[in-house]
Amino acid sequence: MLDQVSLPEACGFLSDENLHIEFTRDVFQEQRTQLKGLLKAAFLKQHADVVIDDLLDMRIVQWAGALIWERIKTYRPDVLVGVSLRGMPLLHMVALAANADGHAVQVLMVREQRKSHNLKKWVEGAIPPQNSRAVIISNYFADAETLSFIRAALYADDCIIDILAVSTMIDLTAYTGLAYADCDAKDINSIFSANDFFEELRARPNAASTLWHVYRMSLPRRDAVLMGRLRKNVEEYYRDFGQISNIEEVGELNLQQFLERASNGLPFIVRGAVSCWPLAKMTAADLSERYGDLHVSARMNDYIEKPFSPTRTHVDMSLRSYLETISDLSEGVPPYLGNQKLPELNALCNWPDYFQEDRGARIWLGPAGTVTPLHRDFDDNLFAQVWGRKQFILFPPNDAEFLSTWKVNLALDGSRFNPEDPDYRKYPLAKRASSTNCVLQPGDLLYLPAGWFHHVRSLDLSLSANAWSNLQPFVLQGKE
Repeated sequence: MLDQVSLPEACGFLSDENLHIEFTRDVFQEQRTQLKGLLKAAFLKQHADVVIDDLLDMRIVQWAGALIWERIKTYRPDVLVGVSLRGMPLLHMVALAANADGHAVQVLMVREQRKSHNLKKWVEGAIPPQNSRAVIISNYFADAETLSFIRAALYADDCIIDILAVSTMIDLTAYTGLAYADCDAKDINSIFSANDFFEELRARPNAASTLWHVYRMSLPRRDAVLMGRLRKNVEEYYRDFGQISNIEEVGELNLQQFLERASNGLPFIVRGAVSCWPLAKMTAADLSERYGDLHVSARMNDYIEKPFSPTRTHVDMSLRSYLETISDLSEGVPPYLGNQKLPELNALCNWPDYFQEDRGARIWLGPAGTVTPLHRDFDDNLFAQVWGRKQFILFPPNDAEFLSTWKVNLALDGSRFNPEDPDYRKYPLAKRASSTNCVLQPGDLLYLPAGWFHHVRSLDLSLSANAWSNLQPFVLQGKE
């Protein structure tokens, strides 16, 4: 039984040959429910300044290890990879569950920083054969930079393995919908999503802030340094940037023409670039008929008043149910499918080759009145307007000091200022900010450079797609 499992020492080897875990799919939901209860109780005991792994105790790790193995065994991994000593208990428990299931796996630990006593290596453990099948095991998954960090560390130590998935106890990207959440198109295989807890903990501010703190503190240090430097360099580039009165509109661009324009650091619209996409030929009825069973998560009711908050309401449903819901709206804030990762729909998008590497396209679908409040991302962005019209209100990066910004994470800043209903008594500095408006028509493609603030409203039933670059912003390339 699970209670027979003994927690190995953090750096110990797997040596419990008599370990036996009784676990089958028919008891998965029961075990998952019990583990959820343990985690929920741990959240309720803590405060906002909790260290993320203080939420784990021996019993939680035991149960989570067996549940994770049951979810990842179909990958047939040769290697399990974890990050830092703090992640070792869960990593070893997954390995023990695999061994008890008759599947031998190797365990590697990636350090958060190089250690001189270990010959300045990142990776602890014997280097496995090249192209071994690997799954990353993480206590919490909040950002795809975790995967980038592990890849870089493995490569630095000549460890060339095939990473198939990230498997985690809690996927904290489920409520954020951020650019970094797609994990470079790798599977994110989790026992729980953040939404499993936030709905129930909504009335418990300390518990909700604990999980929010877990999310915000989950980036590896190395990536925090790199992203901090990128933010600083973007802000420095636009320090003396002047005002712009309009967004330039252009016709079809080849790659070289696009790169020349993008390097200037100004947004621009490529008119008609999306009109021939297969997705643009489809109607809402077509989507419902062909893709109605796709799983989506709709932002509901409070997403405008609580932008980027981990406690904003999401409701899981099918795409068909969502389309039926918005066809019968009466009043109030309309539900919004914002930032959805739907590869079936992205396959109907013929993206130009402007980005050498992106983080995977996202889908945005909603009726007139859906809004994404003012914010800025620190990745270059291609935004394709497939159906309907969308209004963008833009501010350059050097207006940040006027817009009452707050850091959601290292790659995203929110703003408390509402440019559609400006409250200059509350935010007097916003009078000094210079905005410009544009309306995207069906078929338009907007290039939005890293660091530009944007407030977005759907003017009609609107279907959009976007892709964030996974590389250095164009305005910084060749300048460091």
